[in-house]
Amino acid sequence: MNIRSHSSQPVIGYIIVVIALAGMICYSLLFWDDMPAQVITRQAAGRHGASAVPRGVSAAAMPATLLVCTLLLMLMPLWNRLVGSTPLRPGPDQRQQTRIWTAILAMLSALLLTLHIGITDMCTGRGPQFPQLAAYGMAVTLIGLAAITAILRVRAHRAIVLGLALGGALVAALAHGLPRAAMTVGTVIMLGGIAAATLLPQLRNDGGRR
Repeated sequence: MNIRSHSSQPVIGYIIVVIALAGMICYSLLFWDDMPAQVITRQAAGRHGASAVPRGVSAAAMPATLLVCTLLLMLMPLWNRLVGSTPLRPGPDQRQQTRIWTAILAMLSALLLTLHIGITDMCTGRGPQFPQLAAYGMAVTLIGLAAITAILRVRAHRAIVLGLALGGALVAALAHGLPRAAMTVGTVIMLGGIAAATLLPQLRNDGGRR
């Protein structure tokens, strides 16, 4: 029983998280001296004055977010037992569920590592601009969602996976030159993919009943 529970843990996902956290820490230490002691934010359209954010907060924001998300995932089986909630999908296969959580952890690690690099570079004034890195993060999210959809094998999953993967490639191609357009396109594709994955099975079921 304990062996089965242990094997269902997304160990590879946890390893990816550790690598991402190590990368964030190394990147912060590498450019720590170049970061100002306090990051002064811009005045928000005259609604309030500028705010001072310590560099420690800027450096720790994304690693802390990744740690919290990982801890919540690790505690989810315990929470499900306590509240008697249903699993991710009816009658999930343990191996399939492990692959899903591994894909989620890999996606979060890549996304938050990208954003961490963007925040650090924004503070030091070096490297790519933050909007460009955020657009690359959107591309990573779309490709991650494509992988999760492929694992879940929802109705019409091949078309959804193809759309999300091609959307991720398109966003990555637009990220450098047109980051804002890339974010807009990525948001539309992501919402469309989520809507399709949610609504298509329901529509097919309703059609079959008729």
